[in-house]
Amino acid sequence: MKTSPYSLALLMVAIGSVSAQVGAQEGSVEQAQTGEIAFVNAPDRALNQQELIRAIILRNGQALLAQTQQQVAEGTIDRERSLLQPELFAEGRYSDTARQSTTSDRLSSIGAGLGTIDEQNTDLEAGARVPVSTGAELVLSWSGNQREGNLVQEASGSDNNKEAVASLNLSIRQPLLQGIGNRVANARIKEAELEYQRTKHDFHEQLLRISSTALRAYWRAYLASRFVEIQESGLENAKNIMQETRTQVSAGRQARTALLEAEARVIDSRASLQNEEQGLRDVQSELKTLLDLSSSTYGLLTFVPTDSPETGIYEVPQNFDDYAEGVLSQWPGYNSVKLARDIKKLQTERATEENRNQLDFVAGYSTSALENSIADAANESYSSDYPTWYVGVEFSMPLGASLKREGDVRSAKARQRQSEIEVRELEINVVNELKNRFDQLDVSYSDLQLARRNQQLYSDLYDAERQSYAAGRSSLRFLYDREDDRIEAEKRYAESLARYQLALVAIRLAEGSLFDEYGIQIDALTMVE
Repeated sequence: MKTSPYSLALLMVAIGSVSAQVGAQEGSVEQAQTGEIAFVNAPDRALNQQELIRAIILRNGQALLAQTQQQVAEGTIDRERSLLQPELFAEGRYSDTARQSTTSDRLSSIGAGLGTIDEQNTDLEAGARVPVSTGAELVLSWSGNQREGNLVQEASGSDNNKEAVASLNLSIRQPLLQGIGNRVANARIKEAELEYQRTKHDFHEQLLRISSTALRAYWRAYLASRFVEIQESGLENAKNIMQETRTQVSAGRQARTALLEAEARVIDSRASLQNEEQGLRDVQSELKTLLDLSSSTYGLLTFVPTDSPETGIYEVPQNFDDYAEGVLSQWPGYNSVKLARDIKKLQTERATEENRNQLDFVAGYSTSALENSIADAANESYSSDYPTWYVGVEFSMPLGASLKREGDVRSAKARQRQSEIEVRELEINVVNELKNRFDQLDVSYSDLQLARRNQQLYSDLYDAERQSYAAGRSSLRFLYDREDDRIEAEKRYAESLARYQLALVAIRLAEGSLFDEYGIQIDALTMVE
C-alpha cells in the first residue's frame, strides 16, 4: 500500500519551514537622520556658520554618500563573520517510480515474477554544520530513507511492502596546514573591522572638507554682500553729488559740463552695482548647490550671513613639533592611511596563509537502523549496534613552484609598501600644510590691520574733499578721485576681512578642529545602523 504523497509533502514543508523561521530572524534597521534644517522658498534667510555646517552634514550629497559607505563597510563585517556562523540544513525528497522489470530483475530470484516494479522513496536529512576555533568543520546530522513497493514486498515474503533505514552521522574535517585555527577567516573579519573604522575616519575627513568648502562660500557671500553695500553707498553718493553739482551749476560755480559728468557717474555706479549683485547671485547659487537645494524649487531663497568676522589674532603654538604631533594623532586622514597600512599587512599574512599546502585530517562516525517504518528506524538510529566509522588524511599541493602563491604574496607585499609610503607622505604633507597655513594666517592678519587703517584714511580724505567741493574750493574730478579711492579702500578692507576668515577656516581644517570650533557633534547629527 502506497503512503499518501500529501502526508510526505507536509513533512517536507515542515522541514523547509525551519529555514524560513531562521531567515525571518534576519533584518536590518535603518535609523533616519535627526535634526534636519528646513528651508523656505523666501528671500533673506538668516544663516550662521554653525547652522550652515549642520545643514551641510545632513543635506549635502557627498556627505550622504560618504555616510552610506559606512553602512557598506558594516555590512561587510557581518558577511565575513558569517564564515564562522553555525549553519542549520535540512533536505527532503519524495519520488514515485513505476518501471518495467529489466533482464537483471527477471534473472534474480526476487524480481523474477514481477512484470512491473513500483517503488516509492522518501529521503530526509537534517543537521548542523558547526565551525570550531581550531579551523575544523563539524557536521552532525540525522538521515533517513523509507522505501516501499512490490519489490520490497516480494523480498520480505509477506504483506509488508515497506522498509526504512535511519542513521545518525558525525563527521569532522580538521585542517592541519592551510586554514588551521581559522586564520584566514579571522584575518578577513579583522580586515573588515579595520575597514569599517577607516570609513569612519574617511567620513569625518570628508565632512571636514565639505564643511570648509561651505564656510569658504559663506564668507564669499559675506564679501559679495559687502561689495553690494559699498557700491550702493557709491551710487547714493553719486546721486547726492549730482544734486550738489546741479545747485553749483545753477549758481555759476561749476561749468555745465560738470552736470553731464555727474550724470555719467551715476550711470557708471548703477552698472557697477548690477555687476556686484550678479556676483552675489552666483555665490548664493553655490550655497544652494552645496545644500542640495534646487533653484527650481527655491528660486526666491537667498541667504544673509549673520556672523561677524573675527578680527582677533590667532594663537600660535609655542612648541610646533609637539603641536604637529598632536594634530597628526587626531587628524582623520592620517588615521585612515594608518589603518590602510594595517589592512595591507593583514592581507599579506592572509595571502601567505591562503596559499599553504592543503593537509586535512578527516574522520566520521555513523549508526544504522533497519525497520519497517521510518518512525521505528528513527528511534533505533540512536543505537550503536551497527556502527560505521572512518579516519584519514587528504593532501594536495601544486606541482613545482606555486605561481599563485608567489604572485599573491608579492602583490600583497607591494601594496603594503605602498601604504607605508602613503603614511610617510601624509606625515610630511600635514606638517608642511600646518606651517604654510600659519604663515598665511600671519600675512592675512597683518594685511587686515593695514587695510583697516587704509580704509579709515581714505574715508577721512573723501569727507574732507566733499566739504571742499561743497564750498566751491575743489573740482568734481578731484572729488570723484577721492570717491574712487574710498570705494577701493572699503573693498580692500572687506576683502582683507574675508581673506582672514578663509585663513582661519584653512588652519582649522588643517588641524582638524573645525567642528570643535563651531560646537558640532557629528555623532549627534549622523546615525548609521
